[in-house]
Amino acid sequence: MISSPSPATRTGKWQREVLRQIYAVLENGNALSRCCALKSMQRMAADDDESKKQLLALLSDPDPDVRTDAALVAGKLHITEAVETLIKGLASDGDGEVRIEQARALARIGSPDAVEALLRCVEADGYPELDGPLDELEYSPCWEVQSQSLMALGEIGDAKTADRVMQFLAKDVSPELQESGFKVLVQLNRPKAETFLLRQLTQADKLSKRRAIQTLGWLAASQDGPLDPKLTQALCNSLTDPEPMVRLCAAHALGTSDDPLVLVPLTLLLNDPDAEVKKEVATILGGMSGSEVIARLHNMLQESSPGLRRDIIRILGEIGKPESSEILSGYLISEDNDLLFEVVRALRRIGTCDDQQRLAEILAGTNYHWTLRIEAARALQRLLLNTESSAITKKHDKPEKEATTENEARLDPLQLLHAILYDDDERVVYAALSALMEIEPQHRVELLLDLIRVEDVTAQMQVTVPETGRTGELIECNDELAELLTDKDPMTSTLAAILERPVENDMATLQHPGEIKDCNNSLKILAVRLLGGIPNPELEAVKLLTTLFESNNLELRREVLLALGRIGGDEARPLLLAGLEDPHQGIRLAALEAAESAAHIESLQEALTPLCHDPDVFIRRRAVEVLAKIPEATESIWQALEDEDMDVCRTALRVLPEATYKNNCHQRIVDLMFKFSGELRFEAAATLRRLKDFAATSQLLTILREPAQEEYHWICIDALGEMYRADAKV
Repeated sequence: MISSPSPATRTGKWQREVLRQIYAVLENGNALSRCCALKSMQRMAADDDESKKQLLALLSDPDPDVRTDAALVAGKLHITEAVETLIKGLASDGDGEVRIEQARALARIGSPDAVEALLRCVEADGYPELDGPLDELEYSPCWEVQSQSLMALGEIGDAKTADRVMQFLAKDVSPELQESGFKVLVQLNRPKAETFLLRQLTQADKLSKRRAIQTLGWLAASQDGPLDPKLTQALCNSLTDPEPMVRLCAAHALGTSDDPLVLVPLTLLLNDPDAEVKKEVATILGGMSGSEVIARLHNMLQESSPGLRRDIIRILGEIGKPESSEILSGYLISEDNDLLFEVVRALRRIGTCDDQQRLAEILAGTNYHWTLRIEAARALQRLLLNTESSAITKKHDKPEKEATTENEARLDPLQLLHAILYDDDERVVYAALSALMEIEPQHRVELLLDLIRVEDVTAQMQVTVPETGRTGELIECNDELAELLTDKDPMTSTLAAILERPVENDMATLQHPGEIKDCNNSLKILAVRLLGGIPNPELEAVKLLTTLFESNNLELRREVLLALGRIGGDEARPLLLAGLEDPHQGIRLAALEAAESAAHIESLQEALTPLCHDPDVFIRRRAVEVLAKIPEATESIWQALEDEDMDVCRTALRVLPEATYKNNCHQRIVDLMFKFSGELRFEAAATLRRLKDFAATSQLLTILREPAQEEYHWICIDALGEMYRADAKV
C-alpha cells in the first residue's frame, strides 16, 4: 500500500514529482494536455526557476491556445521575466485572443518596462493589420487589444504617460474607449485629469461632455471631503446645459458630494422641463434627505404630473420622515390605484398615518388589487405596533373619532385583520395572518391552533359587538366549533373575532361574498407553516399537528412534517418514519427535511438508509445529505459514490465526513475522477485534499506516464493540480 504523506510534507516529495511530470507533458504532450498543465501550474503557484523556464518557452508555443494560457498564467503568477516576450507578442502575434491575454498579463505584472509598448499599441489601434482580412460581421480583436492596453496603462500608473494619453483621447476615439480612457487618465495623474475633463465640458461634443461628467462624478465619489470648488462650479454650470442627459449626469455627480451648497442648484433642477430629469433629481435629493429637500418635495406634489407625483411619494417614503405623514395621508382618497399603492407603502415606511380608517377600508376593499391590500395590511401592522404614533391601541379604549350617524360602519383595524383571514385572496390572507403574528405574539399559538381546528361552518349564531352595540352574525358551526366559542367574546377570543360579521354595513369589504369561507386547507397550510416557526409550542400543538397528517391534502401533510421537524420532540418520530416510507415524492422530501433537524436523528438511520437507493434521484441526493449528519452512516455515503447519477455522487463527495474516513478507501473517489467524462475530477481531487489523503498521487502519475492512456492525461493533470493547489488549507 502506498503511504500518504503528512500535510506538512505534501509540498515536498509528491509536489516535486507532480511538477516533473507536468514538465514532461509540456514538452511532449498534445495541446489540450499542455493547456491543462499550465493551469495546474497556476493552481500550484509554481514560480520556481524550472517552472518559469517552462512557462517562458510556452509563451512562443506554435499553438495559439497554449500561448493564450501561458500568458494568463504568467500574469496570474506575476512572472516579471515574461514581460519581454509578452511585449514582443503584443506587437507581432497574429492571433487576437493571444494579444488580448498578453495585454492583461502586462497589466497584472505591472512592470514599468511595458509602458512604452502599451502606449504604442494604443496609438496603433491595437495593430489591426495583424488580424488579417475579416468578414463584415466578424469582430476585430484589435479593438479589445487596444482597450486592454489602455487599461493596463492605468493599472501600472506611470504618471509620465498622462500627456500621451490625453493626446490620444483628444482624437476621435470610440465611445467605449473614451469612457475607459477618462478613468485611466484619473489613475495616471489626477490634477491633469481634472483639468482635461473640465476642458471637455466647454469644448467637446455632448456625448464626450456627458462621459466627462460621469468620470468627474466617479472621481468625486472616490475622494474624501468636499469637491474642489472649481469642480463643483463646473458641474453646477452643467445643470443648465441644453442636453437633458448632460444635466442629469451633472446632477448625479453632484449628488455624491457632501457639500451642502449643492442642494440649492439641485433643488432648482426639480423645475426642469424634462420629466426624466425631474424624476432622477428627486431621487438624488431623496438620498440626501435634508429638511429643505423634503419641503421642496412636498411643494412639488401640488404641481406635478401623476407619474412624477408617484415618484415623489415613493421617495418621501424612502426618506421616512414623520413630517411627510400628514400630506401623504391626504392622498389616501385618490382614485389612482398606482398612486394609492405608493402612498400606502410610503406611510408604512414612515410609521405614522393621519387616516387609519382609510387604510382599513383599503385592506377590506375586495375591489382593490391584491398588492395594494397587502401593502395596507403591512401598513396597519406597522401602525399598530408603533403605539406612540398610532391613534388606535390594541385594547380599543380610545376611538379615533365618533361615528357621525348611528348606522355609520366603523372598521377596527385589529378586528379587520382577523376578519381578513377569510378573504378570497390567499395572498391577502397570508399578509393579515403574518401581521397578527407580529402584533399579538402572546396569542399567536392560540390563533394558529384555532385556525387549524376549524371545520366546515354550517350554523349561524348572533353576538353583540361591545364597542358599537351593533348586532353581528356568527356563521353556523358544528358542535366542535360551538364548544370553542362557549362564553367567548369577539373582543377576547381570536376565533370569535375571526367569525364575527357585522350587519347593515355599507363597507363592501366587511361583507364577505355570499358567506364567510371555511377555514380551508390553504389557510390551514399557512397556519401550520407559521406554527412550525414558533419555538417550543405547547404539547397540544404537536398533538393537533399529528392528527392533520391523516389529511388527503398532500400539501397540508407536507407542511405538517416540516413543522414537526422544526418543532422537534419525540412525539414527531412516528410521523417522520411514516413520511419516509410514503409513496409520494413531496412527502418523502419533507420527511427528509424534517429528519435532518430532528433531535434524535440517529434513531431514524434505519429508515433513512433505504432512501439512498430510492428510484427518485432527488430523494437519493437529499438522503445522502441527511445521512451525513449521522457518523455511523458513513457506509451509505460510500455506496452513494457509486451511484449512476452524477449529482448524487457530487453530493456524496461534498458531505463525506472526515472523522470516519479511512485512507485505504480512496479508490472510489479516484474512480469518480474518470467517471461521467471527467466532470467530477475537480470535486474528487478537492475531496481527497480535504480528507488529507494524497495516496492517489502515485496512481495518477502512473497513468500520466503511459502514452497509451493519453486520453485520460488531461483528467490526471487537472486532478493533481487541484490536489496540490497553493491556496488550499490542509
